Amino acid sequence: MPGVKALPDGASWSEAVGAACKKSSVSWGSAMSACRDASDWQAALALLGGMPALKDSRGATFYSQAMEACAQSSHWQCALELFASAPETCFRSKEGGRILYNGVLDAALERRGSIDYFREALDRGVYPKLADLRSSTIDLHQMGVAAAVMAAYWWLQVQARAQAAGDGASARRLTIVTGWGRSRRRSDGRVGTLQTAVRQLLDELGLHEKKTRNPGVVCVSRKGLETLIKAVE
Repeated sequence: MPGVKALPDGASWSEAVGAACKKSSVSWGSAMSACRDASDWQAALALLGGMPALKDSRGATFYSQAMEACAQSSHWQCALELFASAPETCFRSKEGGRILYNGVLDAALERRGSIDYFREALDRGVYPKLADLRSSTIDLHQMGVAAAVMAAYWWLQVQARAQAAGDGASARRLTIVTGWGRSRRRSDGRVGTLQTAVRQLLDELGLHEKKTRNPGVVCVSRKGLETLIKAVE
């Protein structure tokens, strides 16, 4: 956002940013997007502080963008504090909850306690497509990269335990629906596809992908779960 860094600190900064938005054609959303894209966490916080009441999924989007700006500039702890301070009303809609949890999981990726946010999201029903992790297919649509990786890993563990217990699963292969060409901005500022992230996870787990004609899915043979079974037993 041009000129934001030249603004003074404190309340006057927040007021100046807010006034700039009101006096020009620049919307709150465009301004926050600019802060996120520039990884300008201070400007993002100032802008967030000067916004009108944020009570719905739109408010969730603004909080998520501010979290991204913080995480991309290595202020991940600030991103977690933003998540904790988001109004409860932002979580009430399915879209708002999904946006906020995608944001905090991207910010907390590889940080201690990140799995707790994922479990909390599951408990709140943020990702309804993950309701049955015993299914041989998992759909990662509408999830951020970090959330998708955690979900896939969690699901693979459930599948491995079920196979070790001999529950008689009939599907010979497991299917991970990622979509084709969909991309998400990550907390490190890079943009990567969900499919790329899932394939990296499979490589790290030593699982081999099965060929498929569908470019929007990644398939894994159940036989490949043997290595993961040893890890979870």
